[in-house]
Amino acid sequence: MSSRLRAYLLVAAAAAGAAAIAAAVAWSGRPEEGTANGGAREGAPPLVLDVLVEDPEQARRLEQAAIRYADGRRAEALTLFEAELEADPASVPAAVGAALARWPQGTLDLLERLALEHPGSALVRLHIGLVRYWRGEDALARMEWRRAEEAEPDSGAAVRAESLLHPDMPAGRPSVVAAESPPGELASLPVLRQLEELGRWAEGEGRAPAWVAYGSTLQRAGRPVSARAAFARAVEISPDDPEALTAAAVGGFDKDDPVAAVAAVEVLADRFPDAPVVAFHLGLLYLWSGKIDEGRAELERAQTGGGGTVWGTEAQLLLDRLDEALPDAGP
Repeated sequence: MSSRLRAYLLVAAAAAGAAAIAAAVAWSGRPEEGTANGGAREGAPPLVLDVLVEDPEQARRLEQAAIRYADGRRAEALTLFEAELEADPASVPAAVGAALARWPQGTLDLLERLALEHPGSALVRLHIGLVRYWRGEDALARMEWRRAEEAEPDSGAAVRAESLLHPDMPAGRPSVVAAESPPGELASLPVLRQLEELGRWAEGEGRAPAWVAYGSTLQRAGRPVSARAAFARAVEISPDDPEALTAAAVGGFDKDDPVAAVAAVEVLADRFPDAPVVAFHLGLLYLWSGKIDEGRAELERAQTGGGGTVWGTEAQLLLDRLDEALPDAGP
């Protein structure tokens, strides 16, 4: 991998992960390159649990089990997942974890059975794909990841599946940086409750910036479809607002067709040449697309013209990361 590609992955992934709310997962989201034993991957498949569950204590227990799995302590993980299933037999994350913790004994059969019981679960399809990938069945793995995207597109598991289908791009999706922060008192709430209260807050505020802030939070919680709806509401309220329009364009980013989102923000850059919100997000999308020089130029415009704004600050942070990753590459 070239130094420039490493840099773009580093910077774009860092931007995507900043201020993320959601989920403890024990894996970076990228498949292994090497294979062994006639195509099968070494070790065990990764476990990627969506812990956006109602009960924060249950989320904590699932996280602890996932950490043990990631550490290679699969017998301990299995004990914890089985205890969780005894307490809550309907827990899909616990059932997926228990199936993976038995690797390789019966893991695929258990997941296939789980898929029949929960045909709309992207989490199950994601892990069937991971198991098939670890068995060296790459084409079947990709088919399962497509199914995950289709089954439950408004989920972190679907976003993970999309990343696996596009391993040449950073994991996740580019996130909208909102000018307004949600009420601080909501930050301590469990994630699902926080999202619910933020939706009420945005509705009560009735302002485009509040809906953009809500949509940005939904993005980072792994809810891209809900985020797009929030951004669309912002545009309905303020159809000429560059922040709302930019959020809607970035929210439509799709790794199957990343050019569409880039083109939409480029149009906004022509319409709002002095808006740092547009320049920042266009720079971000350029970085995501591997266009380092173009991304740097737009971030510099956002930093220069956006002094005192969140986009100017974030642009400077990304420029600093670019300088660290590419110390010899000037503008």
